[in-house]
Amino acid sequence: MKRADFVLAGAILLLAGILLYVNTTKSIAGRAELVITLDGEEFGRYDLSLDAEIRIGDHAVCRIRNERVSMTESDCPDRLCVHSAEIGRSGGAIVCLPNKIILKIEGTGQTAPDAIAG
Repeated sequence: MKRADFVLAGAILLLAGILLYVNTTKSIAGRAELVITLDGEEFGRYDLSLDAEIRIGDHAVCRIRNERVSMTESDCPDRLCVHSAEIGRSGGAIVCLPNKIILKIEGTGQTAPDAIAG
């Protein structure tokens, strides 16, 4: 390997490190929001810090309360989405397959770690 190969490899590693740092910083500082998808299309984005009840088309209702999201109503036959666990800042998703609804948390707003174990 020639000197130029080492310089190129170093530049690529430096760029990858910068991109990783920017992406990590952005997700730590960002606000968490609920993203609702209906039939493959984005239905809406909602801030988790605001309590709300959201009607999703004619099929379902979800609730944001205390930065937690749950599906409260659905006209699907098995209602698994209504019985699934709440999701919040730590991430997760609630899916209603019959109605093609996905509730997903983005921009988790995680805090930086207190310490790093070695």
